Amino acid sequence: SVLGPDLANPLTSTNAQYLQRGDQLYVIGGYGQVLPTKEMVTFDTVIRIDVKGLMHAIEMKVHDPAKLKTFFIKNSDTRLKVTGGELRWLNDRFLLVFGQRFDGFYSASLADYNKIKGMQQEYTQKVRAFTLDAQLKLADVSFEDGGFDTSLPYNRRDLNVVNTIQADGKTAGLLVLGGVFKAGQVAGQVTPISIDPAQGKPVQATWIKDFQQALNHYDCATVQIFDPAGGTMFVTLLGGISQYHYDKLNNKLIKDKVDLDKGIDGLPFIDTVSIVARGKDGKFSQYIWPRRLPSLIGAEMRFLSVPPALAFENGVIDLSKVTKRTQIGYLYGGIEASEPYSVLPGGGTKASPRLFKVWLTPGPQPVLAMPSIP
Repeated sequence: SVLGPDLANPLTSTNAQYLQRGDQLYVIGGYGQVLPTKEMVTFDTVIRIDVKGLMHAIEMKVHDPAKLKTFFIKNSDTRLKVTGGELRWLNDRFLLVFGQRFDGFYSASLADYNKIKGMQQEYTQKVRAFTLDAQLKLADVSFEDGGFDTSLPYNRRDLNVVNTIQADGKTAGLLVLGGVFKAGQVAGQVTPISIDPAQGKPVQATWIKDFQQALNHYDCATVQIFDPAGGTMFVTLLGGISQYHYDKLNNKLIKDKVDLDKGIDGLPFIDTVSIVARGKDGKFSQYIWPRRLPSLIGAEMRFLSVPPALAFENGVIDLSKVTKRTQIGYLYGGIEASEPYSVLPGGGTKASPRLFKVWLTPGPQPVLAMPSIP
């Protein structure tokens, strides 16, 4: 309310893309309300926030709008009109990974879908690579993907884009896990996409067709750990929303039937923790952590790593630096659900206020083999 609609509109949007580099926080796009007209749009903005300066101003109880606005710089560009993607830094560029443009009031009813004055939706299906100058003007812009396929594997939003270290123990990359929706289907994406530095262009996106992720397909809390001794990259995915859910009693994966008339979209909230591992040979494997989360949490939750001394430059935890049980970070926020589907008796969701400490204990740990995907 103090900053005025020019900044407040995009900063109060949902599913904006963001990235912090040093003391500078970048916020791009997002889906929200334009005041005073109250129309719903995907914003095309990029905002840079001086985190350290703004924190100090808040601590000093500064209320003067003119002084507070000095910690914000804003620009607009239609190529940034994206929501539900992820913003990452790789190969000296910002990467706006997949997502969509969505305008109009969101509704479960498809009666007005992509019609005049109705919901308008378009997936980017691209990795948008660019640099930003001091005034947030875009340069060196390119649109990357792994080539066209009729199944549209890059049709994704609300996905997990995790930082990785390659088997050589030094090269940084990204791995896309999950995301929704498969084109023309009420279903999650189960095949990963690797995004890596490339010669002659900013990055190369590679669709991995020979592995199917079984659980935790929606944007959820993730912890990334690299083991230099074995050359293995581990991604732990905590809860959230999933295409399948784990039946512990019968040790199998279940795929719910979709019944949109009853509000069942076949993508339930789950309390399962799974691990996706990429070995030195590039092959993937996956496991279930035996202990469940305390409730149906994890969707949109964030893992905040500390201290930096334990991690590679991109934030991936270096297992060789953890010699005993060590706190490696926190889990905060996200969605907390009372039932797998909010339409079930007693169902509902809320923004989780909980903060969890995360500890890493090196050494062998018991995990469950992932059951076959139905």
